[in-house]
Amino acid sequence: MKLAIVGGKLFFYDGNRYTTLGGMPKIVDSFSPFFDQIVMCVPIRDGKFKNSEPLKSKNITFHRLPDYKDELEYAKYNIKRVIEINKCVRDADVVHIRLPSYEGVQGFLLAKLHKKPIFTYVSTDWQKISNITWDKGLKKLFAPLYGKINDLLIRLVVNNSVSFLLGIDLYKKYKKSGKPIYMGYTSSLSSKDTNKIKVIKRVNKKIINLLFVGRLAEEKGITYLIDAFNELNKKYKLTLTLLGQGPLEKEIKQKVEKLGLENKINILGYVSLKEMDSVYSKSDIFILPSLTDAMPKVILEAMAKSIPVIATNVGGIPTIIKHNKNGILIKPRSSDEIVKAVDTIIKDKKLRERIIKNEIDTAKSLSIERIIEKMVLQAKKDLNLN
Repeated sequence: MKLAIVGGKLFFYDGNRYTTLGGMPKIVDSFSPFFDQIVMCVPIRDGKFKNSEPLKSKNITFHRLPDYKDELEYAKYNIKRVIEINKCVRDADVVHIRLPSYEGVQGFLLAKLHKKPIFTYVSTDWQKISNITWDKGLKKLFAPLYGKINDLLIRLVVNNSVSFLLGIDLYKKYKKSGKPIYMGYTSSLSSKDTNKIKVIKRVNKKIINLLFVGRLAEEKGITYLIDAFNELNKKYKLTLTLLGQGPLEKEIKQKVEKLGLENKINILGYVSLKEMDSVYSKSDIFILPSLTDAMPKVILEAMAKSIPVIATNVGGIPTIIKHNKNGILIKPRSSDEIVKAVDTIIKDKKLRERIIKNEIDTAKSLSIERIIEKMVLQAKKDLNLN
């Protein structure tokens, strides 16, 4: 059985192998045992990208879609993109759509045209992201319309395919669709990763290291984290590491300099998996102050390193974190809440140890292989592919 995966995740080709950032290689590799052949129908950029990771399975091939850097370039190559997606889905036995992405929507429409069985994965609320990212100039004026259009596109796909939606908020928003719909999960942890988990005592040293991992963007609430760190720095000896890149990077650096925290806050950008492991091993508290989110893989990564997690109670985060059991949930848009949560973890040793013990159990139960296996088996059942 041949599976076509259609989405907007950017891959890189250096003349020898295909690579990408984040947990996508592990996700796609986890599909490989269930299909004879997998074709990735995604944008591809020639060249190398630092710290991107390759896929390992031998039954995965690639079908190149045009790369683009902005909306104008996307429109320029749209006809070519549709032609290539059509070739990809036409030759497949089943099509898997990854949303939000316009490539995914186009893949869905073409798969319907060819009467292919479809199952879909929606990773975040496209409408909310649209309103947050289109926040300047003319884009801000059209953001509500842009968000509504993207919401309608998601509904179109979900209403006409077997769908898995990441997090309880997305599930509740779209669950009235006509087709089977399930709450999806995500992880960047393989079964090998979860088997290596060890309990490590944290926050028992002179300098406490705080960690954020994610895109440096408005929706991640990083400015609230920096404001909280500025207050906490008056009480404790701390460092803060920001691991990631994004459109707010310049603004964040300016804010850090204005507060005189250059020697306390480190912005590392993207790093290799080996370097990331090193950063995690030196960290004491993980903080994710997202304004909106689905079910971030970085939370499970931190849990697997036995780092106490503080995160906002938005999107799918509360489906992973149970307050004061395997982490601490806080309200979004509040530096005061971050300060209180960090205070609690530092001062309450019993709570800290309980969180570490329970979060390790959570991480072990959510390996990417288990998640993908459940998704594929459910999709095959609903689509009568068994």
